[in-house]
Amino acid sequence: MQVGVGYLFLDIHDLNRDIWQKEHRFENELNFKHKFGESWKFHNRNRFEWRFRESRNGWTFRSRSRYEMRYQLSMGRLKSVYANNEFFWDHEINQFSENRLVPVGLQFDLGESCDVTLFYMIQSIRQFNPSGWNQNHILGTHLNIQF
Repeated sequence: MQVGVGYLFLDIHDLNRDIWQKEHRFENELNFKHKFGESWKFHNRNRFEWRFRESRNGWTFRSRSRYEMRYQLSMGRLKSVYANNEFFWDHEINQFSENRLVPVGLQFDLGESCDVTLFYMIQSIRQFNPSGWNQNHILGTHLNIQF
């Protein structure tokens, strides 16, 4: 089990309205990990966020819970293959507000303290109109450097 705290500052550019908006986030998280044999790993991240967004003029609160299965490999630079799903619960409206499904992700070793992750994500965001949910299809990367 791991416990974490953090702070995140974002300056977000809304392309539709061509304005910049600041956001401050204070985060607490509780994480669980379990290994199945030599190759399979399960990870559960539970995060609670206090968010101050300029666009809302006040604090909002949300919970995020991500479940991930990862298979460790030894195939050249390919280090692991994984899938995960993250649920967002908005405490203001008492509903799920977002879901991020990663059906496949690949982690590649770039060196002793560096790796890159490539993933495909389906992001579903609740819309408060008759259409219900909007989806975004995302090809993403993460660059991880350990100091």
